[in-house]
Amino acid sequence: MRPDNEARHASRWFWAWLLLPLAPVLARSAWEESRHVDIVAYSVFEAALRDGRISDVQVGDRLITGTLRVPGPMAFDVSQ
Repeated sequence: MRPDNEARHASRWFWAWLLLPLAPVLARSAWEESRHVDIVAYSVFEAALRDGRISDVQVGDRLITGTLRVPGPMAFDVSQ
């Protein structure tokens, strides 16, 4: 390699090693943002169910969890 190519190559590796530790932080941030959960009243849940805005529901002993179809994927928990 020519000296200018070597410097450019070394510079790319420098930035790669500098930015590599940020990858897990950015990935975790994106994951947490995608898992946003809102707690809604049961009446709001019923209205969303009636309007067909719910794509899936999991019913537990004391908690109903699911995903809204619109406005985009947003999870919810239902309180009584």
